[in-house]
Amino acid sequence: MRIKRSFVIKVSIVFLVILMGYYVVDYFRESVEKMVAPEEHFPKLHNAERYFFRVGYPEDWAAEAGPNNFFLDKDTGLVLNLYPLIKSPDATPIPQETEQEDVQEPLVRDETASISFYYRPIEEDEEMDLQTAMEKALEELMASGKNITEDNISAVMDYESEKTVFKKVSYTYMKNLFPVKGDMYVAVRKMCYYIIIYEAEHDVLAGSSYNKYKDVASEIIDDFMFSVFDY
Repeated sequence: MRIKRSFVIKVSIVFLVILMGYYVVDYFRESVEKMVAPEEHFPKLHNAERYFFRVGYPEDWAAEAGPNNFFLDKDTGLVLNLYPLIKSPDATPIPQETEQEDVQEPLVRDETASISFYYRPIEEDEEMDLQTAMEKALEELMASGKNITEDNISAVMDYESEKTVFKKVSYTYMKNLFPVKGDMYVAVRKMCYYIIIYEAEHDVLAGSSYNKYKDVASEIIDDFMFSVFDY
């Protein structure tokens, strides 16, 4: 049986259209997957799925979270502490009663620095934006018993990472005769807002932990992102 040339051409066109459609669909599928699951910046990741955020951190840092990823401290809304690890027999051992992630001896906690993540739900009839959230966070900071006043706090500034928009302030105070410096960030979404605090000893003469860890702390906070869509 003789096959008409026009039939062969039509079949070839249909095949090419199907093949092009496959490549187009595959391209968009890969694009969506990249948007949903972005490339991780750090080798370690804490997914606080109960509080709708995730954050990565380096190998020489460790995470301290509550059992089953509930609040680490429900009264304060503390969800997570991240802290650097050092090799020092004089440092405080890593607590075993909290969930730790791949922490190997002889690394131990450096208590002079930490990053803390706090969760604050927003009521249905409550209006919240970055400025309001920062005002609330500052009220909490000055009522925290650390003897922090407006004189110890910098001006509020806008700060934006590739993943999140923040308001930010810096502050100082004295703790057990040691100067301490902190950076406080707030981020807001429809259902809640977050307070993130990087705080460390800042004795410049003795060696400032704040200066030692501030660059990596900034990278960690830049990696903070909301883990689900707003509703």
